[in-house]
Amino acid sequence: MKKDSLAIQFGAWVRGARRSVEMSQSDLAQATGLHTSYISALETGKRSAPSFDKADQVCQVLGTSLWKVLQQISEPEIAFCHAGVGCAQEYERLLMRLRDQIDVVIPLESTSSPLARAKQTRLHGR
Repeated sequence: MKKDSLAIQFGAWVRGARRSVEMSQSDLAQATGLHTSYISALETGKRSAPSFDKADQVCQVLGTSLWKVLQQISEPEIAFCHAGVGCAQEYERLLMRLRDQIDVVIPLESTSSPLARAKQTRLHGR
């Protein structure tokens, strides 16, 4: 099974962010309530995309939001676009790609988060 590139990029981001705050995988696992082997597999790309809730929890422990991380790892040159001609179109394309990538990250059957419920509403009109 081919691993999702967003999951691989997210795992690499987690590893870098965790190391930058001098936190071990064990420390991150304990702070998030996840298992150390889960953190390791996430960071090395041996795990498919995490659920929205788990990804958000990891980001919060590392001091940021999942939204900011997704912006950073998906298209950094667009995320940091300066105001100018075409910038609005670049942001629109970024948001469309993020929406498509979020569709991969958030399991459809998950209704525990507001974003998952919004996705269900968008897909099914309920």
